[in-house]
Amino acid sequence: MKKIIFIMFLFLVCTQLSYAQQTGANSATISRTTLEQEIINLSKDKWQWMSDKNVDKLDPLFHEKAVFVHM
Repeated sequence: MKKIIFIMFLFLVCTQLSYAQQTGANSATISRTTLEQEIINLSKDKWQWMSDKNVDKLDPLFHEKAVFVHM
């Protein structure tokens, strides 16, 4: 009997925690600030430059002793 009650309690706790991680409908419509959008765009551009191996555009973004490990 104790085992069944414990399992039911554990199930209820896990269920509640899983609902706590869901985001509301408003979180998808949050507008980004200009600075946040610039950072996102730079990140996308940097990724593209790395995949294209465009060293000239990547040079100002990294320290001179930085070493490329993986992408």
